Amino acid sequence: LNQDRFVLYRCSILANDSGNAPVFRIEAEDDMANPVVGDSPSTAWEQLAKRFGDSSVRGSGDMCWREEMFGLTAWTVQA
Repeated sequence: LNQDRFVLYRCSILANDSGNAPVFRIEAEDDMANPVVGDSPSTAWEQLAKRFGDSSVRGSGDMCWREEMFGLTAWTVQA
């Protein structure tokens, strides 16, 4: 992981093997073999931030962009 360059991330919402709540997965284009997985958009992004030693994504002030990265703020998803 290189903090000095831009990296594209693919955010996916997948079915959980147990059939319960979905799984939120983030894959970095430079590290596709090690995806980050969480039980919510926030959890997944917090796990990614931990890889970089960044605690700035924690807290409620930036919750919206985490959901936005998974497409959950689009009106077609909310309807």
